[in-house]
Amino acid sequence: MDLKSQKALRKFTGDISSKINLIPWNPVPGLKWKKPSEKEVSSFMNMMYQISAVPVTLRNSRGQDINAACGMLAGKKKKVPPDDGTC
Repeated sequence: MDLKSQKALRKFTGDISSKINLIPWNPVPGLKWKKPSEKEVSSFMNMMYQISAVPVTLRNSRGQDINAACGMLAGKKKKVPPDDGTC
């Protein structure tokens, strides 16, 4: 997330008492997004705190082993043969 996006997030939260919980994206086959590196996450957390002084917490990601972690809950479609009118 770039600085412009971070500032937009800060503007969105406004002056309300809030905190930001980060859950890094997990890779999903077929999608272009990738999981951020630890350095990218750390940098984001530091920049958000400098911009807003809002507490930022890094949440643990669980469920990767069963494709159920954040961003991975995409349904897998079963291929159904086309209806050719023979049944």
